Amino acid sequence: MMIGAKTMNRSWCGRPLAIRAFGIAVAAVSLAASVSAAEFSASDALTLRLMSTHNVPGAALALIKDGSIVLEKGYGFRDLAAQAPVTIATLFNIGSISKSFTALGVAQLVDQHQVDLDAPVIRYIPDLRLSDPLATQVVTLLSQTSGLPADEQSPQQVPATRDGIVSEFASMPITAQPGTRFQYCSRSIVLAAYVLERITDQSWEAFTRTHIFAPLGMTSALCVSAFTRARKG
Repeated sequence: MMIGAKTMNRSWCGRPLAIRAFGIAVAAVSLAASVSAAEFSASDALTLRLMSTHNVPGAALALIKDGSIVLEKGYGFRDLAAQAPVTIATLFNIGSISKSFTALGVAQLVDQHQVDLDAPVIRYIPDLRLSDPLATQVVTLLSQTSGLPADEQSPQQVPATRDGIVSEFASMPITAQPGTRFQYCSRSIVLAAYVLERITDQSWEAFTRTHIFAPLGMTSALCVSAFTRARKG
């Protein structure tokens, strides 16, 4: 998923997102009158210090005060070779923060009484093959307590499609009693997204655009697949 810093912070009271490397340069700034020079200097100094400490080439920052964006600013470079600066319109790949969008989508279905978090996943995907079909509940997928192996214990080669990932669960052992141990398993969130797709008869990407991005005015946010197609097209 790709999200612009401005959109991310407006909608989610977000956090600075960055890519690793090095170099610092200040890009575009939008400053509201309600921010004092002292507040601006403090946030500026903190951002630059964190970038230097963690060897980050580019970051974007938005500050929210009383429900309104009071500062938007880009730092450093989005492309070191071209010395292209980060601006407030730069898109960042947010990686695993995308998992929170899956959780929000499932929560919306819970509010609509289409999903019971305590139900086993096979209630919604009857043809799903799991090593222990009744053990894995929807809630444990979202809380990373499903008992499915942690990422470092899972096959390193990840299938290219969601269907391919889901097919792996038939031979994937439960390595902890579900609901008792936190084990960070990226594949479990893919399975939660698969539940969402089965219930809504929409792709995760289409659901997210329609039910999360659009209502929140996240006009610059893209799913990675859509972003890739846009660049190729």
